[in-house]
Amino acid sequence: MSDSITRQSCIVLSAVPLTFTKPLEDVTVDKEQPVTLTCELSKPGQKVAWLKNGKPLTMKDKNRYKVTADGVTHTLVIPKSEMDDTAEFTCSLNGTKTTSKVTVKGTDFLSQFACS
Repeated sequence: MSDSITRQSCIVLSAVPLTFTKPLEDVTVDKEQPVTLTCELSKPGQKVAWLKNGKPLTMKDKNRYKVTADGVTHTLVIPKSEMDDTAEFTCSLNGTKTTSKVTVKGTDFLSQFACS
């Protein structure tokens, strides 16, 4: 008779939590200047949602904003900022989110006529 040894192995796989490894940063720009918001996730290939003041971007918004994803990097670009772009922009995925305060500074019409 031969003795046989049975070995068992148990491998425990735990999912790496999905996190933003590079959060969005606050941005201040002059009116009509471009704005670029960039964040990175811990896992590539994820589909995120972009929100402005807590509301998903609409098709109308998407005509003004350019949204791209490349691996773990997600970017929202405002090619020519307007005063109503002063808002909180959020990149969100399954309850995980990062937020940026965008401030667009306009030209004060009356300051053009100030006496020196």
